Amino acid sequence: MYKTGTPLRVASYNIDMDIENNKLHNTLIYQDGLLMSGSLEALIQHLVPTASYYPDRAYTFAFLLTSRLFVKPHALMRDVCQVCTNQQNLNSSCKRDSLSLGKFGLNMVRLLGEWTETFPFDFRDDRVMKQLKEIIHRLMTADDSLRQSLMQMLNNLLDRVRIRGGVTERELTGFLTKTYVQ
Repeated sequence: MYKTGTPLRVASYNIDMDIENNKLHNTLIYQDGLLMSGSLEALIQHLVPTASYYPDRAYTFAFLLTSRLFVKPHALMRDVCQVCTNQQNLNSSCKRDSLSLGKFGLNMVRLLGEWTETFPFDFRDDRVMKQLKEIIHRLMTADDSLRQSLMQMLNNLLDRVRIRGGVTERELTGFLTKTYVQ
């Protein structure tokens, strides 16, 4: 239990604050080096990798498992895609640092792979698959070297969902065809 007046580590600063009075919307709250709380937006931001950052595997699992209490998987995927797109400027046609983008892309493939392996039923929802297809397309457009990794991840997901009765062979073929063509 949190005791009033105990110093908390907020981002990289130590401040005294009462959790009940926390008004810092996009701040993550740490205590004794452990992430204790944060707004949904801040927690999603913490989930999305960068070129130099990848979230802890335990955090990724715990967040993906518990986030469904607050947000449906399709909305979470939408928000992850939005953070990813904004963070890496994937909507823009301007020149990006290919080394940085490549590292980000590999980290994003890793995150999507962990999500699809751990919670494949999230992807039975057409809205989640649409968002996944969109981010795959943007990542491949930004860095074509990610194509093989993304298609392998997608094939593994579709095999898991199909084996567990989530999609028909016809839906599977249609999704793969649309993804490979674009």
